[in-house]
Amino acid sequence: MNKPNGGIAASDEIIFAPPADGVGATVYDSDINSEISDDFTLPDYLPEIRRLLRVMPTFPSPSEYIGGSDAEFAGKINWRVLYVGNDGKPATANLSSAYEVKAQADLSDNIAHGSGLHAEHSVVAENVSGKVTAPRKLGIRCRLRHHVKIYGERNTDTEITGCTSDESVKKLEKTFLTLITEKGKNNSVAVETAFPIEDGSNVIGVRASAAVDSCFPSDSGAVCRGNVIFTLLCTDSENRVITSENTVAFEAPVELDLDGDGWCLSGYACVDEVSSDEAEGSLLCRADITAICKAQKNAPARLTCDIYSTEQVAYPTFGTFDIPYFILCTNTSFGHDGSAVFDGLPEGAEILDCVCDAQPTGMRFENGKYLLDIRCRYNILFGAGDEYTCKETEQNFSAEVGSGSDTHNEYAAHLSVMSCRAKTEGENIALSADIEAAVSIFGEAEQKVVTSVKLGEKTPARRAAWTVAYAAPGETLWDIAKRYSADPADLAAANGLKYSSPDAPDSLEGTDFLIV
Repeated sequence: MNKPNGGIAASDEIIFAPPADGVGATVYDSDINSEISDDFTLPDYLPEIRRLLRVMPTFPSPSEYIGGSDAEFAGKINWRVLYVGNDGKPATANLSSAYEVKAQADLSDNIAHGSGLHAEHSVVAENVSGKVTAPRKLGIRCRLRHHVKIYGERNTDTEITGCTSDESVKKLEKTFLTLITEKGKNNSVAVETAFPIEDGSNVIGVRASAAVDSCFPSDSGAVCRGNVIFTLLCTDSENRVITSENTVAFEAPVELDLDGDGWCLSGYACVDEVSSDEAEGSLLCRADITAICKAQKNAPARLTCDIYSTEQVAYPTFGTFDIPYFILCTNTSFGHDGSAVFDGLPEGAEILDCVCDAQPTGMRFENGKYLLDIRCRYNILFGAGDEYTCKETEQNFSAEVGSGSDTHNEYAAHLSVMSCRAKTEGENIALSADIEAAVSIFGEAEQKVVTSVKLGEKTPARRAAWTVAYAAPGETLWDIAKRYSADPADLAAANGLKYSSPDAPDSLEGTDFLIV
């Protein structure tokens, strides 16, 4: 696991510094609901439908487009439909539906448009239902809940109008650490395996799960390493339903622009397509996957916290920025163990197959630990002779994904269930799942800044050649310089003060008064 490093820090600097860098900003963060309603006709090579057992969705990696203030995602849902055929045996059909979703950010004038934006999208299928309308026809209905986040870069330059002399403008700038993110993907990874097939056996279906367990930098960006688990559901020569698993490792290069050191990486993988062909006593299986890698770190960004002129009266406008900062970006793994009781099972029912989907539902910070709240939905296939039925249960639990000292404000998590099991224990069904997770967490710090300043009339000249200034409790060198429209560096030199941070609490240490 990558160790979290982050937090926010600030240091004071005076005017002769490089221009301010942009800081990240969340400009859109919302759920978008849409409806899927599709009707399908099964191809002739599949058996007719006697009864549906389950409909399970998976989501390949979508295509995305970002332009202006919009983020658009277009993808598909792959439906794994398990049913009882007209021959009384289980069969599967692989179907797909298309979706599109569009989010529009409300961008202020100081947020970069177009190429300055990047977005993240996750989607969950809710209330999935299937209905057989004819021996070869069925309809699938569900609600899709998309969560879209759009991130932008906020321009932190202070707009100055009415200035007659650049040298007269004095800025108090603070350097903060702020989150920067890079993201890339490789959508051309093919992973293959083969299952031996006995004479007289019948293939019901093949599915695949993919996950990244580690990411590391490379010359071209990053490399994601992980595994694909293929699961074969078939009947043997005695017509018993059995499941088999093969695990295949993969490695996927991902192009990323990782400038400098200090990056923490995480990654995940989406299964786009699964195909299989029987040949010479074997079932050759292939999964086409997309590997996605995210890199995050903190980088310095400057903000103007105060401003004045030694020659003109200043009229500043202040605003508040939420500065995001990196806390954690990591791959981790954990397991779930639970149990359930199912009513209405046929006499002598045995567990034949189990699938599980896991979704994050929240993040908590307790006793120095980041705890991810998760909902697991198990779907179990039972069989008793020629009678088959599926039962479903939801299990909620929490898993530790990292440690630190900052409470979090935002998180993103992608979960992949690599394998799951169901086992009869008395009247209970014991459930377990192995889960891989890609998690990122960042906080936000609120900072008051100068967004613009209008410089007006000339500063009134002082009557005396010099002035004795006494500091009030808590005042700093910056406060005195601003009060008398003086240059803080010149003021420090004239009074024998060490000059570093003009608004530091000890900036007036060693003196009771200043000669201005």
